[in-house]
Amino acid sequence: MATFLNAKRRFTVHLRPEDVHGELDNGPEVSVIAGALTQLVEWGNLRADPDTSRVTTVEDFHRARFLYQLTRHGEATEC
Repeated sequence: MATFLNAKRRFTVHLRPEDVHGELDNGPEVSVIAGALTQLVEWGNLRADPDTSRVTTVEDFHRARFLYQLTRHGEATEC
């Protein structure tokens, strides 16, 4: 969650799991981060929007990829 707060301070609204991984020193694998982000969406701390910006094939379109954004509820839990 701190990664999303720091991104918001830099006026970055959406983060991909790869972006979160890049912010964490010696952090877990991207797949583990994606699972944690999914849980935060279920709790209402993050919002997930489909990420279609890197779609180049039909298979890419059908693969679930998301951009994550901090919600007001999520920001309130961190402050």
